[in-house]
Amino acid sequence: MNYFSIGFGAAAIAAVIAVDYVNQAGAAGQAPGAFAATAYLATYRARATPAPVEPAPQARPEGGAPHSNPVAIVQPDAA
Repeated sequence: MNYFSIGFGAAAIAAVIAVDYVNQAGAAGQAPGAFAATAYLATYRARATPAPVEPAPQARPEGGAPHSNPVAIVQPDAA
């Protein structure tokens, strides 16, 4: 078993988590030492939860107007 690879991977993961913790503390307007671990976990959960998806716009009938206003647009006669 290659213990060097396991140790390097663990150190790399710890470094990524530390950088993310400092970034989230700064985004919350707090010093990294004052940012609670529970607050950090709450930001992680909020970022991991997918945002609600807006429903897709309804398809227009063939030849329909490209706008959603049901009132017809009247063009003056070009005489």
